[in-house]
Amino acid sequence: GLIDVEMYQGAADAWANWPRSLSLRDRFSRGSSLAGLAQVTLVQAFPLVLLALTHWLAAPRWVIALNRGLLALRLGLLVGIAPAYPGRPASYWLSPLLDMPVAAALWRSALTHRHTWRGRTITTGGFR
Repeated sequence: GLIDVEMYQGAADAWANWPRSLSLRDRFSRGSSLAGLAQVTLVQAFPLVLLALTHWLAAPRWVIALNRGLLALRLGLLVGIAPAYPGRPASYWLSPLLDMPVAAALWRSALTHRHTWRGRTITTGGFR
């Protein structure tokens, strides 16, 4: 009950602004930012996709178990932070389905050198 979180006004607003603000980089942290993006992709985005593909892939049991564990952590976080979002919509609970597209948007934003924020164009060093 100490903190309330305000979400974006809608899906278009979130899609346009959230990846820019979470690209995990600045001009001083190129290598660690790439590692952070890789971590987000491997730990949060890939588990659901890999579990969905296990019928077609001959994945080792440890890979399946690891991805099940990561997905369980993701779902556990949803339950744990739910009280911070009063009046959360159904999309809150469906958000794991968007982890892969969001990871792709984070990569796109991190590799983009020009961003728009509050009507102003910002040029950054980006990854080179």
